[in-house]
Amino acid sequence: MPGSIAKNAQEGTRSEYLAQYALSLFGTAVPVPHPEDSGIDLYCTLGRRLGRRFLVENQYFVQVKSVKDPITYDGEDEVNWLLSHNYPFLICIVNKTKLSIDIYHTLALSTLIGKVGINKVTLTFDVLESKDYFPQLIEPPNLEVHLGEPIVSFDVGTLACREINTSIAATLKSWVELDQENISLKETGFTTYRVPASWTTNKPVEALTFVGNFKDSLVNKEVRQKFDNLFLKQLSQIVNQWASKKNKPHYLKLIDFIRFYTMTTQLHSCFGARMLQFSINSGNEHLGIPERVNMTEIPDRK
Repeated sequence: MPGSIAKNAQEGTRSEYLAQYALSLFGTAVPVPHPEDSGIDLYCTLGRRLGRRFLVENQYFVQVKSVKDPITYDGEDEVNWLLSHNYPFLICIVNKTKLSIDIYHTLALSTLIGKVGINKVTLTFDVLESKDYFPQLIEPPNLEVHLGEPIVSFDVGTLACREINTSIAATLKSWVELDQENISLKETGFTTYRVPASWTTNKPVEALTFVGNFKDSLVNKEVRQKFDNLFLKQLSQIVNQWASKKNKPHYLKLIDFIRFYTMTTQLHSCFGARMLQFSINSGNEHLGIPERVNMTEIPDRK
């Protein structure tokens, strides 16, 4: 009716206001207009002071909630949306009665890049005795991701204390940068990630370990092709370097390795392959080697 609003919706908005106020103390916090809300409530950055200026860095997304109910992404499209983010994604739980905020990481999502067959992801706020928050041996199609203890937890009123403010900012920065490191691996085809061995709320991440499943690069064709593309680009650069040094014996050993690798690997047509072709042909010409590389695409290659 005219002159009224939906009270329940307003309560959620008030939580977002409080989260925006709190997170704006550590950087920028830009709210998403409700008509444009697709699951992200705040676009945020962290920052640091340079004299009288504030350097903005470390972009991340935030979803704001008022209760710690499980958050479910159901269906291929929703799951793809969740796993496709190119920036860290944090969950902010606002308790308006206590004026308190708990923030949870979703770093486990960054380690699922190579997984196939996941049609449902549920984020829960469970604390596990096993502390296995980054599982790699999963059974699709349904996956539960346990978020564990919050990475930061504070009362809004305490942010006036510079020591608390600095501690929370450092903690957020360590998590956001670690998550961004793993997210950046999406385009490399790597399936090994750095994650916390453990963590303490309101303290920067320190103890790190590796998780991963090498089989993902074999099962997921897209991941393998990304790795091949990157590796061929790197080989191209090494070819250029050795050709520039005019160290022909070392150069020929490198070409022998490339010949072996390309003959034993089912490569696909990609920018890296064409770059390698150009680099070898240019290097051979530079060193007076008559051999040239040609590329042939084989349809329906098995």
